[in-house]
Amino acid sequence: VAWTRSLLFIIGSTTYAFSIMLSTFLIGIFLGSFVMAKFTDKLKNPFLWFCAFQFALCAAGLLSLSLFNRLPYWNMTSNYYYLDNPDVGMLVRFLLSGCILFPITLCLGAMFPLVVRICTKDLEILGKSIGTLYSINTLGAIIGAFAAGFVIIPALGSELTLIWTSTCTG
Repeated sequence: VAWTRSLLFIIGSTTYAFSIMLSTFLIGIFLGSFVMAKFTDKLKNPFLWFCAFQFALCAAGLLSLSLFNRLPYWNMTSNYYYLDNPDVGMLVRFLLSGCILFPITLCLGAMFPLVVRICTKDLEILGKSIGTLYSINTLGAIIGAFAAGFVIIPALGSELTLIWTSTCTG
């Protein structure tokens, strides 16, 4: 929610900002989960890896905030070079914004298979354990989106919300 609101200042339309944020998150979560799922069974200490990805998530969040401050300049530059073709300019802004958010989403995606590995010890109730984890994940996404949109962003603003979530997620 905070990223979408922040992207509005650079991208413009809520439709484009939301599309960039959502597609980047879905692609990053997919790729992070897909790659990590291939390694989780071989890890000796998945909790240590989970902690490492939590740290990487915080670092990626803070780095993305630093890069995000450069987006207005990159936006103006792409507008200048692609003035004749606004579709190419939008694609460039889409790719730039997506690249800034992508490391965060890779870390988020990689952590879910680790959580499944950590929390599913008994193979007899594997389905129940994974179903419970998915339901908790979905409930957390719902509560997080609601809290961000109606409580945290109105109280702190988009920038402080992004800083707070980048430093407090680990």
